[in-house]
Amino acid sequence: VTSLRPIELLIGKTIPYLMISLVATAIILLAARVLFGVAVRGSYFDLFIATLVYLIGALGWGLLVSSMSKSQAMAFQVGSLTSMLPAIFLSGFIFPIRSMPHVLQLITYAVPARYFLVISRGIILKGAPLSEFPGDLGFLLLYGAVVLAVAWRRLAKTEH
Repeated sequence: VTSLRPIELLIGKTIPYLMISLVATAIILLAARVLFGVAVRGSYFDLFIATLVYLIGALGWGLLVSSMSKSQAMAFQVGSLTSMLPAIFLSGFIFPIRSMPHVLQLITYAVPARYFLVISRGIILKGAPLSEFPGDLGFLLLYGAVVLAVAWRRLAKTEH
């Protein structure tokens, strides 16, 4: 029982994890530079914006999954199956998308990590500006807006 409105609950649950994720991103970029000599060739600001947009969508999905799950264990399992596994196997991170069977290639279009990977590789490795990825960034913005709206709506319904 809480006196918080759904939007306050969403913000309160999202901001701490967003900050932790951004700090983790900075540590990963620093480790990539120091340990492996991988420098960011593009703009850190562009990379920050793309990462922020991706993380908002990912956290929104987590909120949506938790709002539909009856227990923490169930939320973890559903979250793993619907976000972590597709992000690893269907984003192009491990296996090139072009080498996947055609059916899986089509499924990858629904995986947000696919779009973030394209953007981050472009900025980090090629030095491309964020403006070169309007479709990828647009998908991530739309995805984040939709999952946050649905999560907010589910939380608003449970309040009444």
